[in-house]
Parts: sequence; C-alpha cells; structure tokens
Amino acid sequence: KCRFRGYRNSVRGWFFFSVYARRSAYGTGTLNVTDGGSVTQVGGMRVGQYGSGIGTMNITSGGQVVNSQTGIIGFAAGSTGTVNVDGAGSSWTNINTNIYVGYNGSGVLNITNGGTVTATYGKLSNGAGTSGTVLVDGANSAWILTSKDSANNSLYVGSKTSTGSGTLTISNGGVVT
Repeated sequence: KCRFRGYRNSVRGWFFFSVYARRSAYGTGTLNVTDGGSVTQVGGMRVGQYGSGIGTMNITSGGQVVNSQTGIIGFAAGSTGTVNVDGAGSSWTNINTNIYVGYNGSGVLNITNGGTVTATYGKLSNGAGTSGTVLVDGANSAWILTSKDSANNSLYVGSKTSTGSGTLTISNGGVVT
C-alpha cells in the first residue's frame, strides 16, 4: 500500500496499482491520497493493471491526483480497478487526456460528497466483456469532461463495437458536464 498524506509527491512514467507478486500471480495494490496530500504523475495512471490484479485509488479529505496521460481503471482482461474521489477539495485531474472505466477489465469510478474528476473524454466499457460503472453522487460532486470537439462525443457509455456494458448514475445533485 502507498499512502500520501499531507505532502506532495511527483512520479514520472506510468503509475500502476495492482502489484505484480511473484512470476505467476498478481496481487492487490492500494493508493490513498488524503488530508491535502497530492500526487503529480508525469505519465498515465492504471488502476487494476494485470490479469487478476486488483487496484484501488482513494482520494479523500482534500487529496489531489494529477496525471498527464490516460487514466485507466481496469486495464487488463480479468483485472479490477476502483477509484473513489470523496469529499470537498478531493480531485483527480487528467490533463488533456481521457479516462477509461473498464478498458479491458472491470472498472468503477465513484465521485461523491463534493469530489471532482476532470478529463477530456470519458469512456465506460471499452472492449468485449468489460464493464465500466461511474457514480456521481451528492451536491458539488462533478465529472467534468472538457472536450469541445464537435466531431467526437465527450462521453461514451457502453462500447459501440463490442459486448461491454457501461453504467452511469448521477444522483443527489451530482453533475456531469
């Protein structure tokens, strides 16, 4: 487990959250960014990286995560990724890039109690047999999609080319814009 509490940390390259444990098995990885702590990632984020890997990223109590390449929750077939962004001031910012929730695996993104997530595009379920679920719940909770490209949509729920499933729930004053 990694915990960033009350200080800043910069990381270069890809940041993976399902730990490779031994040559034949995949493990579990958790990153907690809380109490005003922050992680700046020059590269992408993959939460739930390998075959049976389970990754979790919790951003709470004013924690902040910023990355400059694609954010992926549930990257590989069989993997599971969950990202929780909870509380006022808690944020995950994907600078000029996309978020995939269920890329080739299963992904869950929960934005609650005033948390915010920002990306260019959002896609829930990318491939065959994948699932992507997003909950935006509570006043001031927001998923902000910044694409202004009229040729493309900012949000895809369910893959248009495969049998994946996507679910988006917006409740109790949450906003997707």
